[in-house]
Amino acid sequence: MKGKKVFLLSLFFPSLNLGTSPVGVAALLFPILPFFSLVFLSFSFSFLFLFYFFIFFILRLWPLSSLHK
Repeated sequence: MKGKKVFLLSLFFPSLNLGTSPVGVAALLFPILPFFSLVFLSFSFSFLFLFYFFIFFILRLWPLSSLHK
């Protein structure tokens, strides 16, 4: 079973055949890194957008709620 898994992984990531040398690890991480950075960027942008929207929303509604009291 383990050999089958390694074979399937080596099909998807040919760089696994290079072993655990730094070149092999770099070749393995290289296709994944842009994806992770893209996900991280999208998350951070959405978080910033929500944060600013939240603050704007509070600043807009705070005077109104205090006037109603």
